[in-house]
Order: sequence, then C-alpha cells, then structure tokens
Amino acid sequence: MLTRIKLFSAGLALVLFVFVSATCLAQQPQNQTQNQSPGAGGAPPFGRGGPGRHGHGPGGAGGPGMLGALRELNLTDDQKQQIHKIIEANLESTKTQHGELRQLMQKRFQGTLTADEEARAKALREQMETSGKDTESKVAAILTPEQKAKLEELKKERKANHDRFGGRGGFRKEPGQRNQSTPPPATPPVEP
Repeated sequence: MLTRIKLFSAGLALVLFVFVSATCLAQQPQNQTQNQSPGAGGAPPFGRGGPGRHGHGPGGAGGPGMLGALRELNLTDDQKQQIHKIIEANLESTKTQHGELRQLMQKRFQGTLTADEEARAKALREQMETSGKDTESKVAAILTPEQKAKLEELKKERKANHDRFGGRGGFRKEPGQRNQSTPPPATPPVEP
C-alpha cells in the first residue's frame, strides 16, 4: 500500500512539473513581442540587436560613437522613447539613400563602378553624414548636462580606442600608416 502511494505521488509530481514547465516555456516575456523591440515603450535597447546598423547590430547603437554610448547614460524611459523616435525618423528618411549606396558599393566591389557612380556614392555618404550629425544634435538636446558630459567622455574614450587599433583595416605603427601584420606592443600586466 505504501509503495502505491509513493508511486502515485511521484507520478503526480512529474505531471505537475511537466505542466508548469510547459506553461512557463510557452509564455513570452512581457516586454517582448514579435513586432516590438525589447526597450522601454518599444524603444531600442541601445545595445546589440539584429543585423544591420543604427542600433540593430554591430556598427549600430552597440558600436562606437554616440548611439553606442547611450546605453551607459542611465536614460529615462521618456528619453529612450524620444531618442527611438528620432532614430526611426532618420532611418526612414535615409532608407533609399542606404539602398542606393549599398548597390554602388557592390558595384565597386565587383569592379564595375563608373566615375559618375563614384561621385554619386560620395554625395550620398556626405548627405548621410549630415543627416547623422543632425540626428546626433537632436538626441543631444534631450540629454541632461550630466548625460552630455558623460557622453562626450565616452565618445573620446571610444575614439581613442578606435584610433589605437588603426580604425578600419588593422593596426598602425604611426597615425596614417597602416601595418596589418604588426599589432601594437603588448603592455605587461601590472602587478598590484
């Protein structure tokens, strides 16, 4: 009789465990839906996201520069929402420019880019740079003086690290001179 009770209890515990586990796994986290970013109020998380730029992966908000530093500024939910709107407006306004520039860069890679197309690519890059600076100034207008000071400090740090490792394309012996095969000298660990 005691064995039957133990078997019944073990079986009931197993059924309850499976039921609770299935219920927990079936629920989606409260702040994430398929069409919404995990940030507050649908705002981007100011970190790594999916593929691409502008807060959606490497080179975006998680990368160097102002947008990557935003996650370290303790933004309020209201600031996050405002910044999200500014970034989304910029993305929407430059979507066709991004597409055209991507096609031109593909032609360059294939070696079929004409001089006119090269000039067009340069003009597109300049327009997008201007748009990016405009977006940065709009975002900066939302920040408190303390956040602006912290942002400038972070930007300088990131730029120094970027320059130290030669920016794109490898290490540099001296500013302006690339040497892809020689990394900077390692600094020995400091003993406390």
